[in-house]
Amino acid sequence: MHVPEAQVLAELQARDAQDASRAAAPLRAAPDATVLDTTHLDADATFDRALKVVRDRQQRFSPAHRSMVDNKP
Repeated sequence: MHVPEAQVLAELQARDAQDASRAAAPLRAAPDATVLDTTHLDADATFDRALKVVRDRQQRFSPAHRSMVDNKP
C-alpha cells in the first residue's frame, strides 16, 4: 500500500492541530521541556542527542550543582 508523503504530512499536521486545540488536556510541551528536532537525524544520532540532553540535565540539576546555585551570594 503506497500513501503519498504529502498525504501523510497533511494528516499528521491535522492531527497535531486537533490535539493542540482540544478543550480537554490540549497537547502542549511542558514549560521546561527540551525540544529535540530529529528531522535530519538517524536513529543512532537521535539516541546520542537524547542521551546528551539527559546527561546535561542530570549534571545541571544534581544536588551538588543545586547547592552551589542556592548558595550564591
